[in-house]
Amino acid sequence: MLEGVRYQLSWSSISHYCQSAWAALQASVLPSCNEYIPNLRKWDIKFSGAPTPFTGLSRGMKIELTINDAKCGDAGIYECAVVYTDENSLSGSASGQQNISSKAAVQDMFMSLEPYDQNNRYTTGTNLTLRCVVIGSQNLQLSWLYAESNNPRALSPVSVEPDPLMTRALKRECDSVEFRSHLSLQLTEEDNGRMYICSARDGNEPEYRANETLSISAASGFVFIFIITEHVSLKLFEKGFLWWFSYFLFCCEC
Repeated sequence: MLEGVRYQLSWSSISHYCQSAWAALQASVLPSCNEYIPNLRKWDIKFSGAPTPFTGLSRGMKIELTINDAKCGDAGIYECAVVYTDENSLSGSASGQQNISSKAAVQDMFMSLEPYDQNNRYTTGTNLTLRCVVIGSQNLQLSWLYAESNNPRALSPVSVEPDPLMTRALKRECDSVEFRSHLSLQLTEEDNGRMYICSARDGNEPEYRANETLSISAASGFVFIFIITEHVSLKLFEKGFLWWFSYFLFCCEC
């Protein structure tokens, strides 16, 4: 039966060591070792496949460490080492290392429109600026796309050349960078129902998007209403009555 398990975890030249109590373990009992877990961190350790007098040492043992709140500072070399013996002096050991790297995650992505309209309703001829902000690694790439309302899955690069991409370094983990890009448009009727997309991609990582759909109407011109009143006296005799007529001429140019 299993008498002892040693689990060692190290990263960034800092080692956390845990030695489980040397004790005979029943088949249904698994060793526990939680002392190495950093305070206030959501790390879980699971043991499975412990050898028993019935299975011997041929049965594989699995020690699984799950970091549910991974941070950039967790990057480094992780080592797992197991030593076991039984009452027949049958013993063995195994160890392995894994170098874990980290990089900034794509996060806090959003798009804004200037001038702002709650329903994204604009008129033709409006000068509209679309701004895209996202945080990610230094290798993050931004691009602008658009899709027509009748075929939203067909994406096309924006034909208008976007302004140069601007970046600003932030003091965050993983050397993350805040990217800012803006696209300037003069709206036409073709923009009605069109969805503009800011796309962020970091190598082979999944693509992240922020998008806005525009509603465009024809611009209203100045409306001039001329009211010309001319009283024309017409003496009409119809069935013995005199009728006076006034007519109004309305000219409206829209």
